Amino acid sequence: MTRVYLSIVIVALVLFACAKRPTIVDSVPVDSVVVSTPIDTSVVITKSVEHKTYQKVPLKISPIYYGVNAYKLTDGQLIQVARIAKKIKGNKVMVSGYADTTGKTSYNMALSRRRAMAVVEALVALGVDRNMITAVALGEVSGSLPKARKTVITIIP
Repeated sequence: MTRVYLSIVIVALVLFACAKRPTIVDSVPVDSVVVSTPIDTSVVITKSVEHKTYQKVPLKISPIYYGVNAYKLTDGQLIQVARIAKKIKGNKVMVSGYADTTGKTSYNMALSRRRAMAVVEALVALGVDRNMITAVALGEVSGSLPKARKTVITIIP
């Protein structure tokens, strides 16, 4: 019985080892493709290997969080903004200020504006072109209170 199993295993190994494997081609120049039947070129989608097109989407950078009623940047937050400034130079960015739901809505809107402007001023001081920055005050955000008190920087493609 073991001879039968051993024979099956040997035959399987020989067949798999000798089987023709498919050839993987990284890229084929468009000029070298030969088509034997006519193609309706209005429905053909071509893919260029040399020039890939990627969809541009906004990229959010880690938020800067604040304490209650705070908008001035601490030394740690200034270091965080300096790291962000290196990443965003030459790109358009949107700086969005938020506040939690504690207090009056009008106060929270003004606080979110001050938070956004504090980050804008820090970015400009670090060499980011003011014309590439859009500041937005979005006011109150529901949810976890510490996570709602923030400024978010988004790179706009």
